[in-house]
Amino acid sequence: MSSEKQAQPAAKSAPPKAPAERPAESISTPAKKPMNIAVIHPDLGIGGAERLMVDLAISLKSINDQDNNITIYTSHCDPTHCFDEVNPINGELKVKVYGDFLPRLFLGGFAIVFAFLRQLFLVIKMIVTGELAQYDLVVIDQLSYFAS
Repeated sequence: MSSEKQAQPAAKSAPPKAPAERPAESISTPAKKPMNIAVIHPDLGIGGAERLMVDLAISLKSINDQDNNITIYTSHCDPTHCFDEVNPINGELKVKVYGDFLPRLFLGGFAIVFAFLRQLFLVIKMIVTGELAQYDLVVIDQLSYFAS
């Protein structure tokens, strides 16, 4: 007879205990309040950049499953030449226009200079009136300029 030891199965250990469950009412999740969001865009006509800003604003309305307050600030918005969502008469987005009285051109030129001035006026007005301070998030679509 061989004196081989028979392998004995390893002792089973008890499964790890699950963490104690707490009653649902003791777990508190802070309620998320809607955010105030401003989108600043130079001119709300009909174009690719304008479509992008309008789509962004619509998307931001429901971020974090909240009904966020969105306001688009611009220097120009013509109700006869803009996207339906930003139409001041029946659009779903709130639009405020500051600086539309400033010229867009001088002697048929200087468009970028006046675009900068209109945008600067818009932002300064938001700062002076305190409107800028009421927002949790501000998205700015800047003017691009390349001098060669």
